[in-house]
Amino acid sequence: MARRLDGENVKQLFAQATHGPLAFDFIYGDRRKDDPTGMFFSDPLVTGQFQRDRRLNTQIQYNDNFANDTLNVLGRLFLGQYRYDNPLIYDGEKTLSTGPSDWHGAELRLLSTALSNHKLMAGVEYQNNTSIKQSFQNFDHPEDNIAIKSSVVRVGVYAQDEWRITDTLSATVGLRYDYSAWIGSLGNRLSPRGALIWQATPKTTFKALYGRAHRSPNAYERDYTDGISQVANPGLRSEMVDTAELVADYLPLPNMNLRATVYAWDMHNIIALGIDPVSGLSQYQQTSQKVLARGTELSMDKTWDWGARLRSSFGIQNAEQQDSHLPNSPYHLGKLNISIPIPLITGLRAGYELQYYGKRKTLDGTHTDNYVLSNLNLVTNVPQVKGLEASLSIFNLFNENYQHPAADTNWQNFFWQPGRTVRLRMDYRF
Repeated sequence: MARRLDGENVKQLFAQATHGPLAFDFIYGDRRKDDPTGMFFSDPLVTGQFQRDRRLNTQIQYNDNFANDTLNVLGRLFLGQYRYDNPLIYDGEKTLSTGPSDWHGAELRLLSTALSNHKLMAGVEYQNNTSIKQSFQNFDHPEDNIAIKSSVVRVGVYAQDEWRITDTLSATVGLRYDYSAWIGSLGNRLSPRGALIWQATPKTTFKALYGRAHRSPNAYERDYTDGISQVANPGLRSEMVDTAELVADYLPLPNMNLRATVYAWDMHNIIALGIDPVSGLSQYQQTSQKVLARGTELSMDKTWDWGARLRSSFGIQNAEQQDSHLPNSPYHLGKLNISIPIPLITGLRAGYELQYYGKRKTLDGTHTDNYVLSNLNLVTNVPQVKGLEASLSIFNLFNENYQHPAADTNWQNFFWQPGRTVRLRMDYRF
């Protein structure tokens, strides 16, 4: 049992200033999460082990219209910083892993409606990750210390056309090209997308959607090596996913929407933790087998003139690789949300959420039980202080006992989750 070892501290700041077509954004976040579970196979139930993330993002953006409002020009300059600290203890020995990185970039996007029945978009994006560092320190055995440096430049070019074929039929076609230059390797990807939208009746819409996306390997997967637990794999390539969806929307009432979705996802070149055949150590590797996901979802969204809103959804899905169901992937997911104003109390609203999770496979082939969670939330504006909002939330209202499957870097096969939790929150906007 972990007692007073599972704390969390989060600080966030967001600021924005605008003047005409110019805007300035600033975002800062600092999160420390204590963890008694023995992550990355460290000593479990030991104080002083945590993960800390600090992120800073800022940008200057220009957004304005020209040529009788038929041309929109958006340009932005941005920079960011990320800091990561992870002190862990192995067999009583203190260690520290860090991961600072810095980047900057720019984007230019043009959006034109000058051509009748067409909305044309084109843009280019540049990002330079100038410094990506990873370090590991063993304070008892400094000879095991390591320091890894890398950098990457990414350039993306994209174009898209939204074509209104008739009053009831429209099509969207787009293409993006991404180029990445890591130290010692290059990579490029084409990502097409398309959509066909048919307004069959004033109340019924059908959509056919297709898209391809990719994720480049991150520096930890590609470059991290300590010769003790993990070796690098600079030959890693991007993961890819092809998605196809059919969507039907029906509005039986102006304030009610019913939606049915059927989807198929094919994922290629998945990056997963494996074993290096030379050293016998852990190594992130490209898997040759596809991951196939198939599913369907039904949802409803209803609002009332007196301020209430009801949202619900239920999904059935199957995700598998080599005819084996993926770990931590539920077969069924359901959600029900209702929000209502409280009579006689100005500004007070009550929200109730019901969540259903089906059973999930764990790494040893067993399954966690399905479970139902209830959350209750009360929120109100504080009339004495302009911009101040207070909320009282009760999570896991009925104290359900449930588990989450663990990852392949944990000692455990699954984790018991918190019982009933109460949170008081104050938000001030100015």
